[in-house]
Amino acid sequence: MKSAKLFHVLSVLLGLTGVVMWFVAILAWPAGAVRFGMTREVMLLCAILSFLSAIWVLISAMHHITLARMGERVYPGVPRGSYCNRTRVLSPS
Repeated sequence: MKSAKLFHVLSVLLGLTGVVMWFVAILAWPAGAVRFGMTREVMLLCAILSFLSAIWVLISAMHHITLARMGERVYPGVPRGSYCNRTRVLSPS
């Protein structure tokens, strides 16, 4: 699986987790109740953190897609520039 696809799946999972946590905190969590050691405010902060993480991972997925379109290999473990054909792409021939 390419890293961009992995990042996209991860961002979708983080986003869905944030949505579920948000709805649970708003609809099912009383204002002063403490469940599982968490209050409503802590649950909302965790949901916001999940949303921000999903956005960050989605931006990295778009960055990897852009690099793949330019021809640069972005696979982990491959040294930078070893399979890169950017000189051929950018040369004025």
